[in-house]
Amino acid sequence: MTWWKIVLIYASVLALVLLAARFPHSWWSVTLRQSYGIRPTGPYGTFSRRDFLHGAVWALAIAIVSLMVVVVAFSIADRFPFNSRGEQIGQAYGFMFFIFTGMATLALCILLFHALRAHSYPDYPFAITAFGEIIGYSTLENVDLQGRVVWGRFVPSDTYTKAASVVEGADNESVERYVSERDALGLGVLSRAGQVISARAVRIAHFSAEGGEAACKVEVILDDVAAWQAALTEAEEMVIPGRGTDGA
Repeated sequence: MTWWKIVLIYASVLALVLLAARFPHSWWSVTLRQSYGIRPTGPYGTFSRRDFLHGAVWALAIAIVSLMVVVVAFSIADRFPFNSRGEQIGQAYGFMFFIFTGMATLALCILLFHALRAHSYPDYPFAITAFGEIIGYSTLENVDLQGRVVWGRFVPSDTYTKAASVVEGADNESVERYVSERDALGLGVLSRAGQVISARAVRIAHFSAEGGEAACKVEVILDDVAAWQAALTEAEEMVIPGRGTDGA
């Protein structure tokens, strides 16, 4: 295997890990975590400071072990004649684990950075997601199980601005364009335990620019009522609904 193929493989793995960390609520990030049995301990399925520090410890351990392999591999390679097969194999392993050491070190720095920036979340039973990120919260205090609809006040997070132009521009755009842009948001609902709420549709209504948070509501058309009731029970055991007011 040539050097550029080795570098490409390691770069692809690193890119996948970084994308999963950047968009933790996207379907491919959730699928990746489920495939390897990774379960974040933070609210709404997010990684907590403890998770990041735990990962940093593993990254440090991998970096140390990889560096030791690099030293051993190059030491063994030096014992063989120049340009011999033994030297080439030793240098190849040394180079591969050198790249692996660099990746582990980079992961360590990223994990420590995220651990320092980790913050608390408001105590709402449910989070609304778009583009693979949390854009707001709600207690979804109004329930119509017969109609398979739940709704409640929508409390925007700091990242809501990414979706605000679509939600707040609903009155000024054609219905077809609004529906198309809304569907492109990929709106979803997460319980505080990190469970994805199966929904046929999620809509955010913005009534006026002057109304602030009170002028926003979110409506969820449920796909599975039984799953919703189970998620609601679990969420209510974790928080006092509507108590939180802090932004994300």
